[in-house]
Amino acid sequence: FSGSSFDFLTPFSVLTGVALLFGYGLLGAGWLILKTEGPVQAAARRQGRVCLIGVCTAIAVVSLWSPFLNPAIAARWLGRSMLPDAFAAVVAVEG
Repeated sequence: FSGSSFDFLTPFSVLTGVALLFGYGLLGAGWLILKTEGPVQAAARRQGRVCLIGVCTAIAVVSLWSPFLNPAIAARWLGRSMLPDAFAAVVAVEG
């Protein structure tokens, strides 16, 4: 091993960690929404919305950032053959 103790703290790894926190927050908020009522449920709904925005933002940033980190990912994701599949996935999710 060469490097310092903090070489694991790259911008991508920090973003991934923050996204994980939002994801677990969203999971917890969803559980509280199902299991509680009243003011606790209302607070869980508010926090769930915040976490959902965080998760969606992180997914978008990581999806846009990943092709720039590795040329193999860029070739696979941005190649001609993947565009119809990506379009079909978006239609399936939205539709």
